[in-house]
Amino acid sequence: MGGLAAREYLQGLGRVLDSVTTIPYREDVAKLITVGTPHQGSFWSEACHNHFDISSNVGICDLLPLPIDPNSIAVEDLQPNSPALNILNDLTTHPLPSNVSYVSIIGMGQPTLFRLVDFKDGDGIVTDTSQDLITVTGNLPLQQKSARIDILFRDCGNKINVPFVGNISETHTCETTDINVGAEILRDLE
Repeated sequence: MGGLAAREYLQGLGRVLDSVTTIPYREDVAKLITVGTPHQGSFWSEACHNHFDISSNVGICDLLPLPIDPNSIAVEDLQPNSPALNILNDLTTHPLPSNVSYVSIIGMGQPTLFRLVDFKDGDGIVTDTSQDLITVTGNLPLQQKSARIDILFRDCGNKINVPFVGNISETHTCETTDINVGAEILRDLE
């Protein structure tokens, strides 16, 4: 969620912890590089928050090898069309600064659920479409770029067995340590 938090700051929506007071953007960012950021949320969060039951009272978050609280604010906010994402993605009311360059590094190569049995390309957790800030900004006159990078499954990833669907490989947790992602970040820092 780091990319979303950075966008909140840039859009004047960042807040001091446990406060309604927003932190104004201070014109102190030249470039925002996001890696695997769910700009439009994730199906996993939606299914997790809604206690989606596949079979035998197993919630979808129980299938992930991480301790996830399905009632957490983070899980709620990462749902597609959540109030938090709708506010963040309302670029008319809360525009992104036009003097900042934007780069979306998009993890690819893993089938990613975007509905119960429908898949798109992505990193196993976030679809390629959701990771691409350009799908939110559209034709706005911003300096922006998207870089799609295949993330191979390795030890940092997780195999998730979804009943009635089968095994899904998750590489979302591998993106920040992937050598090709690191190389892309270095190119984009120029």
